[in-house]
Amino acid sequence: MLQRVPSHSLLIMTITKTLGFGQTPRSNTGSSPSFVSKVDWLQGLLSLTSSQLTTVIGELSHIFKDTFADDAGYLFSGRSFEHHRVSDRGCRIAWNIKLPDDGCDDRHYLGESVIDCWLMLPAKFLNGCESTFQLRRFISMLSDLNFKPSRIDLALDDFTKSLTWQNFDDARKAGQAHGFIKGRLTSSFGDKLGDGFTYYMGSPSSDKLYRFYDKNVESNGEIDSYRLEGQYRDDWCKSIWRFLVQAADDSDIGFHRTIVNCVCSCIDFYDNDHVSLKWWSDFKHSLKFEGVNVTCGRVKTTVEKSIEWVEKSVETTLAMIENFCDRTTTDFGEWLSARLESGRSRLRSVHNNRVDSACKVLSEISSSINFYYDKFGEYPIGIEF
Repeated sequence: MLQRVPSHSLLIMTITKTLGFGQTPRSNTGSSPSFVSKVDWLQGLLSLTSSQLTTVIGELSHIFKDTFADDAGYLFSGRSFEHHRVSDRGCRIAWNIKLPDDGCDDRHYLGESVIDCWLMLPAKFLNGCESTFQLRRFISMLSDLNFKPSRIDLALDDFTKSLTWQNFDDARKAGQAHGFIKGRLTSSFGDKLGDGFTYYMGSPSSDKLYRFYDKNVESNGEIDSYRLEGQYRDDWCKSIWRFLVQAADDSDIGFHRTIVNCVCSCIDFYDNDHVSLKWWSDFKHSLKFEGVNVTCGRVKTTVEKSIEWVEKSVETTLAMIENFCDRTTTDFGEWLSARLESGRSRLRSVHNNRVDSACKVLSEISSSINFYYDKFGEYPIGIEF
């Protein structure tokens, strides 16, 4: 088990009195903090031995104070997991045990099975951690196990409520928002009480999505703040993870300062002269913000994402159908050709435009050439390099 230490807070930070970060939404003295930062979602893949899996589940129960129970098999993003455990507060860990003929590594010859594991830690589960120190040690452990993140959410609660959703929307309409294009306002939290709001920055399908919302309404009065929250996937997620891993070896203060810096570095608001808008500049100044270079490789085109989705979610199904066809009178090749022909008949201009856009990217970016060459063993037809 990881070393136990006295509770410092629930994944939040106490920086200095002048900076205004507090231990809890209401401190022992009765005064409110100005800002609180936290890791709000953590999800990804691990390749473990059976003993490592036992250790991970034990640490999850110990650090985050939750109980796990066996559940039925789990299906995530088209991938089926035979084994699955879920905690009382919604953490999920699902896995498949690889057999020697499944392409396992040498660990099989050391007497241990190799296990493909999917891990999801939602906000409600993460909040059970009794200290930032324990969270940092857990992140370091995942890094040592070569954790491959697929989604990370970082949140910043502003108890001063110094920002408004109109700030973000006005900047977007004026062409002064950078890091996202689309903006959308909603005013409903389902069955929550009160008139709240959520302003979305980015597309729901994008690798980087920001939300600015009334946490007081969303939490039914438990946290009286406006929350700025970033959701990161793919390359954004990998870059954020590198910063968190580095900060895990820092102090609690350094770790939470890293969260703040990451949240405020992936979006920006400035005019045509590259002068930061006053409301954004004042907000960052109040956070003692220090910019970090959260890098992201080229954003994949829709066609590339579709190819990856087929590889991850459809190829096993196709192999199953082929197996069925081999054992019956159905010709798999003819069936597949018929499906393709049917799909071609439903292609519309939007699909052709996506292909045109992907081909344009391929003609300009060398990394895309390598992507297609790796996938197909040859360069795309009709593309000049």
